[in-house]
Amino acid sequence: DAIDPASGRVIKRGVMTKQLYDGLTLQRVPFNIDFDHLPRGEKIERMCNVLGIQWPLDPDETYELTTDNILKILAIHMRFRCGIPVIIMGETGCGKTRLIKFLCELRKSGVTTENMILVKVHG
Repeated sequence: DAIDPASGRVIKRGVMTKQLYDGLTLQRVPFNIDFDHLPRGEKIERMCNVLGIQWPLDPDETYELTTDNILKILAIHMRFRCGIPVIIMGETGCGKTRLIKFLCELRKSGVTTENMILVKVHG
């Protein structure tokens, strides 16, 4: 079951099979961490572990790493890995470009390379 770590309330039942849960537990995947309360460095390190980045480097200390932002980054990453196109939509100024810039800089790990081309489409 998906449980709210703050209140202990069940959010959704039957989110994963017991087999998947057991497999993730064997791999030491923690299920009871309140990500918003982790130190920033630990957030970056955990995110880099999932992204396959060997040398974690915080590309923008002013970017707020909320659970929501990190889930979006991980969802984008997984879609890229699966070859699924990603379209990011939202109101002007909601942080779409900043999120992608953060992800691209994080992926670069301080190496000079071009891994993002920004194309603005209006209309």
